[in-house]
Amino acid sequence: DYVGQNIWVAFRYNMDVSVDGYFVHLDDVEVSNPIGIIPISTETPMHYNLKQNYPNPFNPVTNIEFDIAKTGNVNLIIFNTLGQVVTTLVDQELKPGTYRYDFNASNLPSGSYFYRLTAGDYVKTNKMILVK
Repeated sequence: DYVGQNIWVAFRYNMDVSVDGYFVHLDDVEVSNPIGIIPISTETPMHYNLKQNYPNPFNPVTNIEFDIAKTGNVNLIIFNTLGQVVTTLVDQELKPGTYRYDFNASNLPSGSYFYRLTAGDYVKTNKMILVK
């Protein structure tokens, strides 16, 4: 629901100075350039397409770009070489357009991984290499 929108989070955190000796006041936190899915174009592509990630090999962030031809549920999943699901990046309904997912793999070990896009009848898997 919030793809491509700015989201503001504001909160206050107070402690009892007489007990803890500290006082913290934090307001208006903005997260800019978050890692995640970003719509690149709203033009309707003719076909579904999963592009090669860039850069490849990468450390620790890579971009995965894909085209969606029809509105529907889209899954973008990362697998290890054993075929085990490492993480699900996208599992939601997307409108037609071109999207980019900035994948941060800083918590994964070096190695080869696969990413699979499933949308409607379209299924495609590509390989990516994480080098630390």
